[in-house]
Amino acid sequence: MSCGGTTCTSRSSIGFISGESATARPSWLSRTWVKLLEILREERRLLVWTEFEKVRQRRILLELDDRLLRDIGRTREQAKCEARKPFWK
Repeated sequence: MSCGGTTCTSRSSIGFISGESATARPSWLSRTWVKLLEILREERRLLVWTEFEKVRQRRILLELDDRLLRDIGRTREQAKCEARKPFWK
């Protein structure tokens, strides 16, 4: 391909952009993507666990009697207010 009197390489002739097999990609690139995906999966798993844990603790808070709520410095109304919060807060 010619670009203003000089020879240019078209994008389609560059290795893995042209649709060649994945083996043409550098191995470090594949390993990096795999590791990144593993990290993202673990982060998502932790986030989901945290949300379930919030819901569980709020249910337990509602089950506490007035004496136990006093022990932690909360009133029945404060416990109900906390339990009504959506899981993402």
